Amino acid sequence: MIDGSSGRFVLVNLTGPSGKTILGAIRPGEEQTWFVKMTGDSELVAREREAFESFVKSLRFRGGRGQ
Repeated sequence: MIDGSSGRFVLVNLTGPSGKTILGAIRPGEEQTWFVKMTGDSELVAREREAFESFVKSLRFRGGRGQ
């Protein structure tokens, strides 16, 4: 449940050979889809993963389109 609207985030973790990682969250909706990502050095992204997940869980979706 995200601020009264049912739904969930899908978490994606991609690490490339360059030592860089993209950690992304995708929240599909009825009219729009939200993408949130963190990119950087793999060690940094791994260290900050919990903070990223907390941030994503704190997001609130209210109102109509584009809000």
